[in-house]
Amino acid sequence: MKLGLSPSQATLVDFIFGCLAALALVFQYYLLAVIFIWFFGIWSCVDGEIARLSDKCSLFGDFFDTMTDRVIEVSVIIAFYWSIYAVDSQVDKYLSLAFIVYLSGVYLLAVSSEKYRSTGRGNYPKNKMEPLFSLVSAGSDIRLLWLSIAIFVFWMTENQKIITIQIGALSVIFFINFIVRMFKINNLLSLNTTSPLQVITSAINPIKNDLKIMKIAQVNLIND
Repeated sequence: MKLGLSPSQATLVDFIFGCLAALALVFQYYLLAVIFIWFFGIWSCVDGEIARLSDKCSLFGDFFDTMTDRVIEVSVIIAFYWSIYAVDSQVDKYLSLAFIVYLSGVYLLAVSSEKYRSTGRGNYPKNKMEPLFSLVSAGSDIRLLWLSIAIFVFWMTENQKIITIQIGALSVIFFINFIVRMFKINNLLSLNTTSPLQVITSAINPIKNDLKIMKIAQVNLIND
């Protein structure tokens, strides 16, 4: 707030941090990439706070923030794979498979969360519904944190087998998280779903009330 930034401007700053992280990976500046990823994660909380404190929440701001998270996460993943290839073009086939599965897991988690929100029930409460997965995989910020650890390890070792194990393990966790989320979302939607009988009853009740009022009015007129 003291910087005079609007929520969208804060999101733009966050986007720049993410782009710098991806660029640093492309040119194999691994430590710098890790630092920018951490800045991205920290700053991603700023735009929402500015919007709430300044009462400037908007649909565009929400869309811009969501797309920034998605674009940067995918860009960093792709840039990390490219940097491994640049160091050694003989990329292990299992490492390539691990990255493909990793990206698929990220996609499924992101889509499931956004699809839940599209039902009009607000943001998916992942911290409440998935407390354990929130420490590893439930949100983009925590996923990028764990990815930054893999980047740091590769910077120190340049060992593809270690990265294959790390990315592969995260991928497995992502898919387990997705399966659990499907059950959680099903339970939430079941609790909030209105049955057809309830819909009909809620529509009929006002009509009944109106008829009662009309009858009372008629009785009053007759008595008068």
